[in-house]
Amino acid sequence: MKFLFLSTHFTETLIEKTQLCCQAEGIEVVRINLEDLLPNKINDIPITVTEKDIAFKLNDKTHYLSEFTLIWQRRISNNFISSGRVFGNFKDIVPKPTLQQLIKEVYDLRDLILHFAQNLGTPIVNDYDIVCRNKPFQTIKANEFGLRCPSMFLSNSMTDLNSFIAKHDATITKPVGGLGYLFEQDEIMSIKTTAVDLDYTQSVTEEMIFPSFLQERIESKYELKCILVGDELYCIKQYYEGGDIPTTDIKQAYRNNQIKNEEYHLDSKVKEKVIRLCKHFKLDLCTMDIIKSTDGGYVFLEINPDGVVEYYASFLSTSIHKQIFKMLLKKSKKITPSLVLK
Repeated sequence: MKFLFLSTHFTETLIEKTQLCCQAEGIEVVRINLEDLLPNKINDIPITVTEKDIAFKLNDKTHYLSEFTLIWQRRISNNFISSGRVFGNFKDIVPKPTLQQLIKEVYDLRDLILHFAQNLGTPIVNDYDIVCRNKPFQTIKANEFGLRCPSMFLSNSMTDLNSFIAKHDATITKPVGGLGYLFEQDEIMSIKTTAVDLDYTQSVTEEMIFPSFLQERIESKYELKCILVGDELYCIKQYYEGGDIPTTDIKQAYRNNQIKNEEYHLDSKVKEKVIRLCKHFKLDLCTMDIIKSTDGGYVFLEINPDGVVEYYASFLSTSIHKQIFKMLLKKSKKITPSLVLK
């Protein structure tokens, strides 16, 4: 067996520790960072694409895409950190509009590699349906799978947006998909989830109203950070130290060291629905946010297809790296014809 780990982060312990699990079982692993396929003065990897195969050269050794029995793509969808590094390496060399196109070309090259692998019949871990990055559609499908969700509204009309806000005691706005990356001078910025009310919208001119995604804000006892690995779902309960106080400002609480995390056993019926929703989007490894509301119910918020796994997994009683390895092994055996025949 030979696995390809295709990512963007220069370092990420989730990948590196899982790689050690693979190597301990005699599986060869090749790690390629997407940004290294462009000259970056750190780790330049020559790549050659022909009609029949794709060749990567690492440390004077050539690897062919057709050799791999499985590919794990990790955090390579419009990755904020990677885009920033590419931006920094080339901003003094090419004009900004060209640089923006260059970053798009990097992602197009990624897609070519993955399309080529699909054509070869190579299993790809987390080759999820791109529609799951659309947060309003996540809500639509979650409702169909029987999960309770906050009321949501998307519109480009200030009048209609204000009507929705007026009906709810608290409302937040967030990007429709991903983190909402924007270029701001020499940096790449991201749109953050923001609380809004009628006073807030009155400060915004009609000309600045783009299609905006609003969501009812749920009063919570605590939040659940869930991790899907294959067919298993693990949960972490996150709350203020000292009691089940609503996490109204989670970032400030982190800065003040007030947040406590502990393993949590999610209601089996809710867990089953969440796993079915993830499978609908063809997700193998992801995180998601669920709220335990003050009325005692579970409220689904969103899936993060390339979420932060390593941090929350550190509070689990099981090794997430070993669980990911087992999932990789199972997927490679399940889909690779030669292994199935054995």
